[in-house]
Amino acid sequence: MTPADEIERLRKLLDRIVVRNPDGSVGIRVTEDALNAAAEYLTPNTEVSSKSKEETSMNDIYRANGYEDREDYLSCLAEDYGIALDTVKVLADLLGPNEDFDGLVSQLEDMWWVEGRW
Repeated sequence: MTPADEIERLRKLLDRIVVRNPDGSVGIRVTEDALNAAAEYLTPNTEVSSKSKEETSMNDIYRANGYEDREDYLSCLAEDYGIALDTVKVLADLLGPNEDFDGLVSQLEDMWWVEGRW
């Protein structure tokens, strides 16, 4: 890829994620489209299937937070909250991976408080 091609790719990314405010300042959109645009920009192989892209993107999130992958993350949550790994996995499957760092943690915290482990 030539430098000109790279600049064009970056310009397209910025068009999708940058918000220009009336006062002249700029901000960054945190929307699904903006995150997808950033992921597309950062993914060198554009021929990757969408499912593979999604899995890679999710694994990147776990690695960015210090875990090898989702399995490692769920194991750590089970250990941290003293809740059986099977229980954590069932909750995680019910909520889906998009809730791993929000809804799942909230549910585990609720379980932790209800069971009086504080």
